[in-house]
Amino acid sequence: MRRSIAWLAMALLPVAVAQDGVMIGGDSMMWSVPDHGSSALAQSVMRSTLGGRRTSAPTGSTMRGGVNRSRTDTRVRYDSTISREVEREFLAGLGRRSGAAAAERFGAHFRGRPMHGQFAIAADPYGLRKEDLVDVTTAYFTVMWMVANNAPVPAKPQVAGLQRQVRALLEGPRGVPDDMAERQRLAESLMYKLVTMILLREDAQRTGNTPALRELAAYAQHETGKGFDLKASRLTAQGFVPR
Repeated sequence: MRRSIAWLAMALLPVAVAQDGVMIGGDSMMWSVPDHGSSALAQSVMRSTLGGRRTSAPTGSTMRGGVNRSRTDTRVRYDSTISREVEREFLAGLGRRSGAAAAERFGAHFRGRPMHGQFAIAADPYGLRKEDLVDVTTAYFTVMWMVANNAPVPAKPQVAGLQRQVRALLEGPRGVPDDMAERQRLAESLMYKLVTMILLREDAQRTGNTPALRELAAYAQHETGKGFDLKASRLTAQGFVPR
């Protein structure tokens, strides 16, 4: 897994540098990812795993299609048209924050190395699949916890413990959007965030950029926080537990 993440970061590295060698800021890259309810879902998982109580998943844009309260199916089916829409949103946001050249460079990168394939490189060693929203959410939280704690790549039992926690939440009532298009947008938002975070973290580690690592840790904390501290949690075979 460590080698897989390192390979992914090196594959992404050339697109992290804008023309004339100007680095695209991590904040620009991360805040350019369309949300589609992924931040609210992250906070719901934090409340469930570290807040000591079960909570329902968020309402809002991800729930516009309505929900079936008895639904436990967390599968995601992908429509290429929607995938292109989400990618265009990301690139448009990056263009607004970092300029057209940065967006064009990332667009060329994703045409050559589609985001779904990059997600698979990081997730496959843990048996996590893009076709299950539980797995996508688990991969997302694994990466965010690593970044927030400047931690090494976790072992499979740790990720499996987190996966069980996430499944208990998402398979409950109102756990996932009933509308498949909204579910896909949510999953792809999580995937873009974690793939981008892997890139930025590995680049900061490679260059010894301690301020960048602190910035990324702060972003991971903001993204998943709202009163819950990833730094105050351990990732164990039982999932997230307080330190």
